[in-house]
Amino acid sequence: MDIMNRFRVLATALRNRTAPRRSSQRPSDRGKPRTGRQRLSIRPLAAFPLSLGLVLGGASLWAPPPAQAAPAGMVSVTFDDGWTSQYNNALPVLNKYGVPATMYIISGSIDDAPNYMTQAQIQAFADRGDQIASHTVTHSDLTTLTAGQLDSELAQSRATLQQLFGPSAGIDFASPYGAYNATTTAAVKNYYATQRNTDEGFNAPAGFDPYNVVVQNVVSTTTTATVQGWVDTARATNTWLILVYHEVGASIGGDVFHVDTAVLDSQMAAVRNSGLPMVTVRQGVQALTPQAAAAPAAPTGVTATRGNGSATVAWTAPNNGGSPITSYTVTPRSGTTNLRPVTVTGNPAAPRATITGLSNGTAYTFTVTATNAVGRSPASAASASVTPAAPPKSVITNGGFESGLAGWTTGGVLPPKASATARTGIRSALLGLTSGPEPLGNSSLSRTIAVPATGTSTLSFWYKPHTTDERCEGSACRYDWTEAQIRSTNGTVLRSLFKRASNSATWTRVTADLSAYRGKSITLWFNVHLEGAVPADDTWMYVDDAAITTK
Repeated sequence: MDIMNRFRVLATALRNRTAPRRSSQRPSDRGKPRTGRQRLSIRPLAAFPLSLGLVLGGASLWAPPPAQAAPAGMVSVTFDDGWTSQYNNALPVLNKYGVPATMYIISGSIDDAPNYMTQAQIQAFADRGDQIASHTVTHSDLTTLTAGQLDSELAQSRATLQQLFGPSAGIDFASPYGAYNATTTAAVKNYYATQRNTDEGFNAPAGFDPYNVVVQNVVSTTTTATVQGWVDTARATNTWLILVYHEVGASIGGDVFHVDTAVLDSQMAAVRNSGLPMVTVRQGVQALTPQAAAAPAAPTGVTATRGNGSATVAWTAPNNGGSPITSYTVTPRSGTTNLRPVTVTGNPAAPRATITGLSNGTAYTFTVTATNAVGRSPASAASASVTPAAPPKSVITNGGFESGLAGWTTGGVLPPKASATARTGIRSALLGLTSGPEPLGNSSLSRTIAVPATGTSTLSFWYKPHTTDERCEGSACRYDWTEAQIRSTNGTVLRSLFKRASNSATWTRVTADLSAYRGKSITLWFNVHLEGAVPADDTWMYVDDAAITTK
């Protein structure tokens, strides 16, 4: 007997059997309007301005998607009908092994038929992340229905499941008894993303048809060795295995569509130990049906930082729509006027740009779009407004030492000198000794500066330290060290900015608020102390870009 006829025989047994542990039968009024619950209505997908294909991420529900490279095999465990034995006996086993399930529910039997699960029991599956899918309203053979009855079975089931369990329910469908033909399949495509039948086989990426999802049917005579063999085949062929179960427990009514709980336990252990990804039907379909690429989403988090006649704009890269982002377009806006956009390219394009040619004193905002091979994204939300401005002039002249040490005072046993090791420009100041015999004493550089009487003045400079001596910090320094201080004009130390022996050999920025010295003259003093060791353990540092700016 082929599998479709076996299921038709089962249908009669399910409606008429009188098993000792069953107290009543399935409802006999299938196909009649429901009582005790409002009958829901739902339009076919074609009637909606937004197709379900878009809701599910862009894949068409009525055309087989293109194939992609095979995943390394998958396995899904599904249960049909919504029997209470699935809650009582299967759920503990699924929890034991951490196996996800897809529950194909007869929506008309929820809370309304003996031996079928209640809404709360089905919700227990949903709460653990299992998929709730459709198995029609009354489990009727779809091939025997009129067009109106067929549409009602499909539409009402989906509506009920989504009302009870949320929008993620009722997306996928299994045909009762595995019965289908071209007419019923066309109707299914109006409401569901997939159709799972009882045709036996393994789902391969090449030629995968989401409206003829094939399975392996598990019955009372199916051994764990058989399930293990199916798992091995899925692994060896990189295909998707779907197991279909019905009731779970000791022999129920004498039919073959059940498995003993102990058998399910051993079969789930085989699934768990297979090493194959365990997925719901929805996850499996998504793995085998790549979504068509789309234009990127809009960039987010656009920020702008002002510069001198410029602004640096940064943003968060958006979802690329399945196709790499090849460029971004940054559009400055002044008032109500959009200015010439700037395109950022690269592989990949960086989510930042410096926009030049702006006018100091004029406020700007910026929006960003992303482009891939499919098209351009919507524009981002605008950045906060920024106003470019010229940097404040420093009261320190020749703070970058481009004119050598002009304007600076040198001192100590080893006077500093100009160096070509510069952070910016072509010169810096070199204090200390890079090589050779080491003297005992200081190598110092200083400059007396009048701090403006108004505004907030900030000192900043960069230094790059080196040493072959013992590393130290602050008062722990005993031999060689580098240091910087703010002093009074008579040499009193007002503030120590740092004191250390470091061989970081990296440019480090130091800043200091000079508000405490507003309207006074101070001396900025840099120094390298040398201990005169033999053999020499030299210490030196470079200083560059010293400035005092006032806002």
